[in-house]
Amino acid sequence: MQPVQTCQTVMAYENRTVGYDVVHEYAGRQYSVRLNRDPGTQVPLVIAPEPGLILSAAPPVTVVKPVDHRGRPYRPVY
Repeated sequence: MQPVQTCQTVMAYENRTVGYDVVHEYAGRQYSVRLNRDPGTQVPLVIAPEPGLILSAAPPVTVVKPVDHRGRPYRPVY
């Protein structure tokens, strides 16, 4: 008796989160970033002046809630 090897191709698909597209608005402008982890309900932001205007003080930290382009809370990207 000889060993027999049988192979077959299997197609499998899965939904998985690869990132979170986060859009936030600050001072009337929208900014976006893709995060590799769930940002939760709030994202800490470091807001600093333009490089030519930086003073010796540490930049302030502002927390905003991420929203999509329609102003709704973010949703994960699959």
